[in-house]
Amino acid sequence: MKRLYSLISFLVLLGMAPVYSQFTLGFADSNQITNIPTTAYYNDQATYFVWVKNFSSSSTYQGTIWLYTSVDSGNGADTVQIDTFSVVIPPNDSLPLVLNEVYTPNDYRIGGNIVVIWPQAMNANWLNGSTLPYPVYILGYSSVAETDEESKRIYPVPCSNSLTIRIPPGKEKPEHVMILSADGRVLLEAPFSATLYLDPEWSPGTYILELRYHSGKREHLRVVKAQ
Repeated sequence: MKRLYSLISFLVLLGMAPVYSQFTLGFADSNQITNIPTTAYYNDQATYFVWVKNFSSSSTYQGTIWLYTSVDSGNGADTVQIDTFSVVIPPNDSLPLVLNEVYTPNDYRIGGNIVVIWPQAMNANWLNGSTLPYPVYILGYSSVAETDEESKRIYPVPCSNSLTIRIPPGKEKPEHVMILSADGRVLLEAPFSATLYLDPEWSPGTYILELRYHSGKREHLRVVKAQ
C-alpha cells in the first residue's frame, strides 16, 4: 500500500511546476460522483464516475489529471491507488473520469470507511475544494469461497464449538482477536489465543475473524460455523 507520504511528495514536486491560471478545473456543480456504492463486501469491485468541469468560458482544457484515492479506516489515511487521465474538456463542460476500486481487507475495515479523492492537474488551478470524500460501509465477506491459504489458517472447517488458529512459522503473533458477524457486529473480543471457543447460540453460517497486531496491522480470515 502506498502511504500518504507518496501523495505529499508528489504535491511538493507539483508545487515546483508552472501553473497556467487561465484554466480552472473543479468538480462538477452537481452529481460530482455517481454510481458509488454505499455498502460493499470484501473484494467487491466498484466502477464509478468522478465528474470534472472546465470552468473556463472560452478555452478548451487539454492536459493530464491525477486522482489519488485515499482511505481512512480509523488508523489514518492511506493512499491506495493513483489514476492518471489525459483529457480534453471544452469550455463550461464536464467530463466523467472512470475509477475502479476493489475493497480489499488490507485497505478497508469492516464497518464505516471514509474514501477521499484528491485531484491534481499540472497546468490548471483547482476550484471548489481540493478533496471529494464519500463513505462506504464494508459488510464483511460475501459467500465467495476463501483462498486455499486462508483455509489452512483455521481448522476445523467447518467448526462448531471451538476453532484453532495456525500462525505460520516466522510470522508475527497477533495481540488481539475479534470475531464479527457478516454484517460487522462484534461478537467476541479478547487477547489472542490459538484456540477460541464459540458461543453455541451463534447461528450456523459465515463469520469474520480479525487478528490485530502490535504493528497496527489487521488481518481478516473467514470462519464457517456448523450446527
